[in-house]
Amino acid sequence: MPRRSLPFALSIACALAAAGLPARAETPTRARHAARATAPAADCFDARRMREAFQSDARTLAIRLDDESRWRVALRQDCPGMLRSPHPRLTGPQGWICGAGGDARLESGDRQCAIAAVERIDARDYAGLALNADRAPSATRAPDELDTIQVRATRRRGFQASHSYCLDARYMRGWHDDGNDLIVEVSPVRNGGNRYYRVELGSPCAESARMSEMHLESRIGGHVICGNAGDRARFSHDDSPGPLLRSDAEQWRIPSAGCIVSRVYPILPE
Repeated sequence: MPRRSLPFALSIACALAAAGLPARAETPTRARHAARATAPAADCFDARRMREAFQSDARTLAIRLDDESRWRVALRQDCPGMLRSPHPRLTGPQGWICGAGGDARLESGDRQCAIAAVERIDARDYAGLALNADRAPSATRAPDELDTIQVRATRRRGFQASHSYCLDARYMRGWHDDGNDLIVEVSPVRNGGNRYYRVELGSPCAESARMSEMHLESRIGGHVICGNAGDRARFSHDDSPGPLLRSDAEQWRIPSAGCIVSRVYPILPE
């Protein structure tokens, strides 16, 4: 069980995927230099830089780019299951996906869904949308061909979920509470380049302030913690504080009931 640790300077490695080539590590500076021309408006993103997409409901997409920016895309009409349909595509003038006044669409076969709004969101909101998509029968998609901005389903292996809204508890290094939530340090190599995650708890959790050790428990089994129903943080002491009265000793041995985990997301550098 990881013991408490103090946070260190946040760090993250950006991994960029190039069309037709294996993903390779890039620094944020190189990623910026690789960007195309300035976006035509603040509510626009370059679909050619898309790394991950979720459909959280019939009218909402969540998009993550290779620079780790996150976006909410609102469709004008209900278009359920678009990311599970054959050969879905995000299209827009010169590849720009913009909100009001733009001409961007989500397409699949003869289905076309106009985009009504595009909004940059933070890691917390993105994790919520991704978790909703995971609870629903929606697929995760990754970029395919650069020219057509086509997206395709990816087969999940190993980790079984996206590092953008889940962490792998096998590689926890330490933790502390900040008064409301847990700040968990993990191996960035095993968690998509993310070193720190915020683990939100479903209600006030006094145990986190009193105990010295913590482990994360997945209700569905395995080591992936996303905030699914039944995910918990359980706490304990590494040893007894000294001589105890009989009643105190019995309480000491009572297993922690744990605290509900409601949401998980990486702490990104500003």
